[in-house]
Amino acid sequence: MTNNVHFSSKVLDPLLKGILVSILLFPFISFSKNNCTPIKVLEKDEVIIGNQSPEKIYVHFNKSTFCAEENIWFKVYLVNSENYIPGTNSELVYVDLFDSKGNIVNIKKIGISEGSGEGYIFLPFDLIEGEYTFRAYTNYMRNFNNSCFFKKRLYIYSQYSGHQFGLSKGIETQYQKMDLQFFPEGGHLVNDFNNRIAFKANNGKGEGADIDGEIFDEKGELITKFSTSKPGMGLFHLIPEKGKQYTATVNYNDNTASFALPRGLDKWILMRITEHKDHYKANFQSSITSMENYKFIARQRSGIVYDSKIIEKTNKVIAKIPKDILKTGVVQFTLYDSQNKPVAKRLSFFEGNSSSNPETIISLPKKEYGLNNEIGVEVFLDKFSQKDGFARMSISVTELPVNGDRYDIDIETYLLLISELKGKIENPEYYLHSEDPNRKNNFDILMLTQGWRQSEKSSLDNKKLNYLFEKGITLSGQVKSTLNRDRSIRSEVSLAYKNRYEQGYDVTPTDKNGRFIFRDLNFVDSTSVILKAFGLSGEKEIFIELDSIPPPKISSLGSIENERIGVANDTVLSTPINNGNTEIMVLEEDGLIELEEVKVKSKKERKRAEMDKNERRMLYKEASQTMDFTELRKNSPQQNVLTALLGRVPGLSVRGDAVYLRGVNSLQGSSKALLLVDGIPIDSEDASGIIALPISEIDFVDVLKGPRAAIYGSRAANGVLAIYTLNRTNRNSAKSGSRGILKYIDAGMSHSKRFYASKLENERIPENCLKTLFWNPNILMAKTNKMKFSFPSGEKPAEYKMIVEGITKNGDLIRSEAIIQVK
Repeated sequence: MTNNVHFSSKVLDPLLKGILVSILLFPFISFSKNNCTPIKVLEKDEVIIGNQSPEKIYVHFNKSTFCAEENIWFKVYLVNSENYIPGTNSELVYVDLFDSKGNIVNIKKIGISEGSGEGYIFLPFDLIEGEYTFRAYTNYMRNFNNSCFFKKRLYIYSQYSGHQFGLSKGIETQYQKMDLQFFPEGGHLVNDFNNRIAFKANNGKGEGADIDGEIFDEKGELITKFSTSKPGMGLFHLIPEKGKQYTATVNYNDNTASFALPRGLDKWILMRITEHKDHYKANFQSSITSMENYKFIARQRSGIVYDSKIIEKTNKVIAKIPKDILKTGVVQFTLYDSQNKPVAKRLSFFEGNSSSNPETIISLPKKEYGLNNEIGVEVFLDKFSQKDGFARMSISVTELPVNGDRYDIDIETYLLLISELKGKIENPEYYLHSEDPNRKNNFDILMLTQGWRQSEKSSLDNKKLNYLFEKGITLSGQVKSTLNRDRSIRSEVSLAYKNRYEQGYDVTPTDKNGRFIFRDLNFVDSTSVILKAFGLSGEKEIFIELDSIPPPKISSLGSIENERIGVANDTVLSTPINNGNTEIMVLEEDGLIELEEVKVKSKKERKRAEMDKNERRMLYKEASQTMDFTELRKNSPQQNVLTALLGRVPGLSVRGDAVYLRGVNSLQGSSKALLLVDGIPIDSEDASGIIALPISEIDFVDVLKGPRAAIYGSRAANGVLAIYTLNRTNRNSAKSGSRGILKYIDAGMSHSKRFYASKLENERIPENCLKTLFWNPNILMAKTNKMKFSFPSGEKPAEYKMIVEGITKNGDLIRSEAIIQVK
């Protein structure tokens, strides 16, 4: 017999308040006494969907595979996590590129205006081939788990590998032991009820493993069979009995393995969510006496959209949630007990009606174009007008690979799906764009596995925020006594900076602990910075110690992919950055081969730690090579520092008045090194300033190549020759330089650079590397809803994909693509 039960509910939408939900009461069923104590769960307000950061980043690239000696072009979109409206309190985004061992190749700072910014990373010709990871984050995001950072894998091909460029390729590793996890719907297995259990099988590379298995009870009796439907994922039903332990036996790669299922709870509530044409149905079955005063809530990115309360005694409830109150994206359903503690959670993905959102239409006059033709394109935003504010977009036209993966993540897939779930999602575009008739079922299994929720502590709750929003670059530090380095000095600190675009000056007092800070600086590209401290009590023996905030820890790529998404926390194992001294082997212009560096220590060699102590403001942690001039100052007949270094530094050469570290390479063109004297840049075209330095004044010289030079920005792409003089470093000498002065080079914000098709951009890269015909990261539609542009078809017959991505002022996502044939 079915009875009607009064159920107090409210839909949090202005047009839909007061909608009532039908609740059905089923006959009371008694259960045995509970013998399992549930784990502590969260208060209602602690539950936050997704990665918990109030900011999200998406990056659009011109392509997904690259070759050494070309640029990675990218556009950064920074949006509010709740509504995807562009722009947050942050106006600075950090991006870095690191290899599979965690070595950082390049770091950039991208200025953000109205929610977007653009940049590029040049890939040096001697970069080792392999899989790299591009990461983007704001300073404020560092308060949360690193899983909220934007991350994307990019494969970079070497000039000398002999591979066919552009094919999908990953790092070849041997399969490790298969891992299997189980995810009961709602969070817990409940005894004596028919439970839906999703599962995910992983191999050692973080990829789904296709398996077949059987479930046995503790007596060895077969209960049910299961198998994967989408790579590594599947679903089966089980009615567990009190006190019994169940085991899954799995066949994988001709091997058999066993995995224990989670134990069932005797007294708990089973949740089941099913999707229907115009609503979601939530079905609750309880082995607890009553669910009176329990609350059922639905959340989306903008907060609570549905709030209801059970007001009568019952142990079976059905609730209907109308779809017209939801937006496209992840929905979190949660049932709370009378103490506002969640007892069952479940994520689902609502594919809403987007008919009111702008639709991007790409218009091409022809389907096929000849070589060296002009391709004219019109992009039209339907249902978009001036009242909608503006739309910022980026457009790429890039060659498609003949073989391999022809798809990539997009702005919709990332913001709506990937950023909301845990772990790696294989082929994420399948779930939003595939025409497979089983797509919806597989999508639901994905939400049951990688969207699985049990009980997790919100990192926002009562957490001290160590990282603040940034409007620009922040410089901070402390003034200390040279005679007693543990004593701080109250001072006044001045800042002077200069680059090729601007110069500026500012002054600030320190606090009582000698600490100072300059905020919201907008250095563009490499900038000479001079900080001076004046002791307010007349102290002269002082120095400035600048704060150095290292990049966030780089998680092991393997552990990112193999993260056990069923655990309660989001901890990802990490490995230390590899700071080894191995240099890449390259062929020099004279036909010599530069071998891996070998350091030979002698009794008379001065320790590097002593040099570091003298030179307190090195931006790098370790040089590729160091030349100590202690003995050269006494015995060397050379007239200047460059002649002393020739023959001692591999790849160093001088041509006219310019200094090169790798020689003049025919592929890369100019390879002039960045020259620093006591941290101040010297014109790379004119080495006369260095030649004038007598050897008697040189303390030591550092050589930086490859990733170790990345801290100095794009000007250091061809290496750094850093010369330190005795006058600068020996603070205890009578010849010591000005006290309380700190000079160094700040990499600054990345300056924008225009993309040039064909000759300037593509002439250096191999012919069989994927070509980009067109890249424009900074398209603004405000007063019109259409734009026209054109670009050359190039000299290579191929199939090209045009991708248009962007976002409107109101947070509507823009995505469209078209195929162009060039024959």
